[in-house]
Amino acid sequence: MPVMDGFEFLQQVRSNPQLHDRIVIVASASVFEIDRHKSLDAGGNDFLPKPVQAETLLELIQKYLKLDWVYDTDRTQNQNVEVIPDAMHPPEFAILQQLAELARDGEMDEIVEVAQQLLQDANIEAFGREIIRLAEACELKQLRNFIQHYLAESPN
Repeated sequence: MPVMDGFEFLQQVRSNPQLHDRIVIVASASVFEIDRHKSLDAGGNDFLPKPVQAETLLELIQKYLKLDWVYDTDRTQNQNVEVIPDAMHPPEFAILQQLAELARDGEMDEIVEVAQQLLQDANIEAFGREIIRLAEACELKQLRNFIQHYLAESPN
């Protein structure tokens, strides 16, 4: 932070009567245990190392908000359906390259935008739906592998 560091910010939060009892989860890229202890000593309720792991974040949210997560089992089961790549027709090579580049950069929203355009062509609609499913589920590794499979098979 340009004006103050996180420790000063925590001290100000804890000294403010309206905010002193709020839950504060400190996130830091520091790997040093001393920084974790300093964050907790300065008033943080918990520490979240960066890069933030979604599962760890959700556990902390559950802990401090006293939540019980309810999962949509139908959706979860459908997300685990394996699609056989050879049963689909891919789009042209240039689109595959574009998707591969977006996947390499982790640009999930842009991937979904490109894939939605594929839904308009009945020949490649199944491919587009699979790309959207993988992107919306944030299955980046599977998405990259899926696209790479078709790039490898493409005659260019």
